[in-house]
Amino acid sequence: MAKAGAAVSSLAIGAGDGWATPTAGNLLAATANGDNLVSTPGGWTAGPSVVDDNAIYLFWKIAAGTESTVTLTEGGATDMISTVCEYSGATATPLDVSNTSTITVTEGTTTTNTSVTTTAANDLVIAVAGVYRFTATSSASAPSWTNSFANQLSQTVTGATNRGATFLAELTAGAAGAYATSASWTGSMTCRQELVIAFKASATTAAEPVIRRRPHRGLTMR
Repeated sequence: MAKAGAAVSSLAIGAGDGWATPTAGNLLAATANGDNLVSTPGGWTAGPSVVDDNAIYLFWKIAAGTESTVTLTEGGATDMISTVCEYSGATATPLDVSNTSTITVTEGTTTTNTSVTTTAANDLVIAVAGVYRFTATSSASAPSWTNSFANQLSQTVTGATNRGATFLAELTAGAAGAYATSASWTGSMTCRQELVIAFKASATTAAEPVIRRRPHRGLTMR
């Protein structure tokens, strides 16, 4: 699920947005993209982040089965985009590796190619691009990703004086090794951050071999 708000200090994704309470033991991954600092939600673990002219974050947790609403809070009111996804099939300690990249104060339509080297087979690799421009006359189209990463979410925000977008892509990796991707779109953006994070599949799931997500949630790996 993805949600955007102009001049907000927090975004809550809940039943009214199509989110359903997750299954206990599943992996949850949430992102925030905006021009302010974002606090780690209670009970969540901070994943990779980039904080410079724009800020993008990823948080994760193993679901307790009670997360009917997921709220991400900024340090002030700005234009903000949040996403949250649920996946089944991860280990109880799922984090494998992560990496980040950033480009600031430079016009462009791509992120930097960003890679991770996984230590386990069949990881779920999530790539998130957070792009921003401090003008109300620019926008970013839905992106393309390199190296077989499939875009799953595209969400834009339009404020009074600026525009932003979040793109989220996924890849089910094969053997342990290096995996890299970059996003490209039409519509020049000044701030272009990318996060890549890999989560480990359980031994049972790895034999299938994928991390799966609940299909009604909108982000499944099959």
